[in-house]
Amino acid sequence: LVLSKSDDFAIIKSNCLLNLNLFRESYLVSSSVKLSSSGYNIDGLISYIITLVELGKQSELYKCSHDLICTYPDQAISWFSVGCYYYMTRRYEISRRFLHKCTCLDKYFFAAWIVYGHTFSEQDADDQAMSSYRTVSRYFPNSYQPLLFMGMGYLNMNNFIYAEKFLKEAYKLFDSDPMIYNELG
Repeated sequence: LVLSKSDDFAIIKSNCLLNLNLFRESYLVSSSVKLSSSGYNIDGLISYIITLVELGKQSELYKCSHDLICTYPDQAISWFSVGCYYYMTRRYEISRRFLHKCTCLDKYFFAAWIVYGHTFSEQDADDQAMSSYRTVSRYFPNSYQPLLFMGMGYLNMNNFIYAEKFLKEAYKLFDSDPMIYNELG
């Protein structure tokens, strides 16, 4: 019972829900911890921002991004938020600039590298997308998500042998993501 009221527990729960593609549930949990007494709860913001993108909450993301840039201009999360806003509005070149700034401030910012790859993928620049996903895979070798997105990229390029290889590797690491099952068919 004590843990259930903890912000740390809520952040872990929100991240787990996000990994299961339960975006509404993750949003409900992450939005309850995004604010702390001194402003934003930086640790809880990543899942909050991602759920805003996934749920199409553009106005809320804009407000959050603006507040973060004004309050924490030296934090990678601020630039990630702005990059996600521009990704959401389909202005991929601008999004990449802000995501690049984010990864320069924190080269291990997992979500920024993923969204950076997605900006290329949305424009069918598969080689650049794959490069971004490979970077994430190098920095986080036990993560299934870069493997999943590489598999999806290979499917997009009609390279079914490599696609299956990467999707199966992603499945071995995390067999509960419905997106993996969708891509494997």
